[in-house]
Amino acid sequence: MFPTIKTWASAGIFAGISLIAPMSAIAKTQTPEHYAITSATEKYDASAVQLSYVGLAGGLYSNALGAALALSKTIDALNDAPNAQTLAATRSAWTVARTAYLATEAFRFYGGPIDGAKTELRAAGPEIAISTNFRLVEQLADKGASSAGQRKTLASAATALHNDVAFVLKEWDPIRRTGYAQEFLQLEGSEAMGRILRGLGTQAAVLAKDTRGDEASAILTGMHSIWHAQLNNITAPSIEALLVKIDANAAAAVSSALATAQTQANAKDPALPATLQKLAEAIANAGTHLGVAISIN
Repeated sequence: MFPTIKTWASAGIFAGISLIAPMSAIAKTQTPEHYAITSATEKYDASAVQLSYVGLAGGLYSNALGAALALSKTIDALNDAPNAQTLAATRSAWTVARTAYLATEAFRFYGGPIDGAKTELRAAGPEIAISTNFRLVEQLADKGASSAGQRKTLASAATALHNDVAFVLKEWDPIRRTGYAQEFLQLEGSEAMGRILRGLGTQAAVLAKDTRGDEASAILTGMHSIWHAQLNNITAPSIEALLVKIDANAAAAVSSALATAQTQANAKDPALPATLQKLAEAIANAGTHLGVAISIN
C-alpha cells in the first residue's frame, strides 16, 4: 500500500513527503541525460520543487486510482443487476474516472512510468493500455452492455485500467527504495526541470493540435496543479516560484497563457489552439531560463 495516499486524499498531498530522506543525503545524478544545458542566469536549488512534483504525481494518480476503483464497483453493480439505473451509473463513473486520469496527462512525454514498455502482463505500455481500456469501457457502456459477454468484457477492461493506474502510482511512491520516484529525486536539478517542462510543454503542443472537446479542461487543470504545485487546497514549492526568482517575466508568461487557456477551454473558445501553442513556447522559454534547452514538437 502506498503510505501517503490516505494523507494526500484527506489532508493534502505533501504531508507524507517529510518521510523522505533530506535531499542532501541523496546522491544526485550529476550529468543530465536528455537535455542540453544552457547558461541559466544564476544557479538554483530545485530540490524542493522535485519533492513537490513527486507529491503531485502521487496525489493526481491517487485521485485517478480512486476514480478507477469507483468505476469498477459500478460495473460490478451493473453485472449484478443490469438495468437503466446501473448502466447510467457506469456511464457517470466513467466520466469521473476519465476526468481524473486526464489531469495526469502532463506526466507523459519524458520517459516516466506512464511511458513504460509493455510487459508479460500488459500488451502495450501503461499509457496506451489505459487509453485503450478507457475507450473500450466507453464504447461498451454506450452500446448498453446488454449481453453477459459484453458486461464481462467491461469488467475486465475496468480491472486492467485500475491495475495499470495502480502500477504507475506505485512507481511514484517516494517511500519505496526502488521505482521512479527515487530516480527522479536523485536527478541533478536542471535535468529534473527539463523532464517536468518537457512534459508540460509537449502536452500543451499536443493539445494545441487536438483540443479533444471537453477533455482539454481536465488536462489543463492538471497542468495548473503541476505548474503552481497546488492540489487539495495545499500549495507547495513550485516551478513557477523557482522561476520567478530567476526571471519573473518568463514565469508570468507561462502563468498568463495557462490561465487564459483554462478560461478558453471552459468556454470552448476557438482561440484555444493558438493560446496553447503560445503556452508551449512560454514553457520552452522557461526552460532556457532554468538552464535547459527543451525541444517541444
